[in-house]
Amino acid sequence: RVLKRYGLIACWSYGRFTIDLKIDREIDRLYSELLKGFWAPEMRFVETGYRSLSFPFRELRAPKFVIKSVWNFEKMIGYLKSWSAVENFILRKGYNPIDENKERLKYSWGDIAINKEVEWQISIRVGHVC
Repeated sequence: RVLKRYGLIACWSYGRFTIDLKIDREIDRLYSELLKGFWAPEMRFVETGYRSLSFPFRELRAPKFVIKSVWNFEKMIGYLKSWSAVENFILRKGYNPIDENKERLKYSWGDIAINKEVEWQISIRVGHVC
């Protein structure tokens, strides 16, 4: 056993970021359509906020947390290129899908000289051993 009686455990993750509806739709297309089949199977745990995992602890209500940042267009492109599914896509298909879709992303962003607020909802499961 790692967790002592009455000890607390917390598991957290973050999934897709949000910016605005227009960009979010394009990101969703990349994530769900173009990169479908390139994500590791374990990504479903992040997508469900760990709700699909067995959690054999007395669950406690966790506060809501959000990560916020401000990005320019190139920062978003760099982040998208860091996705594991993008790397898997490149290995199997031989080209970078983010580069191939950069003009669509640019159109969704609008004026690339403008910075935008980015948010990630944090998924948290907290529990303790009775």
